[in-house]
Amino acid sequence: MEPNTVYVPILKAKFGEFQALRELQPAKKRSITPMIVIQPVDLNPDTGLPTKTVDAHVQLIPQRILEAWGPDQSIFVDFANDPDDRMLDGSHPLTYVFDESRALGLKLIPVTGISRESDYQEAVGRVASIDGRGVCFRLETEDLEDDEELADELDSLCSELELSPGQVDILIDLGPIAEDQMPIIQSFLRNLLRFFPKINDWRSLILSATSIPETLSGIGTYTAKNMPRLEWIIWKNLIGSGKLKRTPNFSDYTTVHPTHMDLDFRVIQIGGKVKYTLEEEWLIVKGQSFKRRGGEQNRDLCAYITANPEYRSRDYSWGDNCIYECAQGTGGTGNPTTWVKAGVNQHICFVADQIASFFSS
Repeated sequence: MEPNTVYVPILKAKFGEFQALRELQPAKKRSITPMIVIQPVDLNPDTGLPTKTVDAHVQLIPQRILEAWGPDQSIFVDFANDPDDRMLDGSHPLTYVFDESRALGLKLIPVTGISRESDYQEAVGRVASIDGRGVCFRLETEDLEDDEELADELDSLCSELELSPGQVDILIDLGPIAEDQMPIIQSFLRNLLRFFPKINDWRSLILSATSIPETLSGIGTYTAKNMPRLEWIIWKNLIGSGKLKRTPNFSDYTTVHPTHMDLDFRVIQIGGKVKYTLEEEWLIVKGQSFKRRGGEQNRDLCAYITANPEYRSRDYSWGDNCIYECAQGTGGTGNPTTWVKAGVNQHICFVADQIASFFSS
């Protein structure tokens, strides 16, 4: 990773997110290193049992990464699955995904954490030994509470995986954050980055968080709301302080909240919504349920966005063009996956440009 200028968007391994990556121009892809997180198998709402086998859940992922990202650049891959998940032959799903991806010529970097179970760490170590691309350590808030303990745990994990710090990317993942936490978070991060163990020895240092809402229940129907992009504001404030020993790369969860939800579509009504990334805010425009208003409502939502002074242009990204054509009536009204794809795509393009502009000014 090129220091500081590389953006690390964290994406779920779902069709809309893969398609958002696929529609990026090659020049834009060179400025990002995505992290793909493989979510748990969905559960049947009636029985509570998995809706498919682990094999069926992961078997298409290597091919989808190839189609969306290609073999030329590295990409992080993490697993948020049940620790007990195994393939039908007893192997770990991480092993399967990396073995199949290796055969396709992909450059995957495995992601692990301090508290992952032993079989997972063993699988990560095997992959790192074979591929020689190192590993990303994804540290969550509870891992960061004690500086001395963190140093020991990082040393122990490096030793277990037979890696030096120069072969390890550190991703500090604050997860979902709220506006009233801003002062505490900024103080915490300044202190953390001041005393972080061996801060200049790691291959890269990445800071991630998200303030995208988990649900839009607080936004009324046919309502537009501007919401602050807290993770971007926090990162800018940290960098602007000029007192850091090392500048972290920026990371976020794009326009999708990280929580995995098993949705019962017999109860939940999916509604129209379009998300658009502004300089320091999201513009979120919400419609009504598709059962009541259908897909045509998306034309009104998109027209609201294209009328905003901060709308860029149809030529800026695939997502921007999708919004424009829907508003003009020259394109389709899409479905929920379409608007995940459009939202994620325009967000990645804009944030990559924001970061490049920040360091060039």
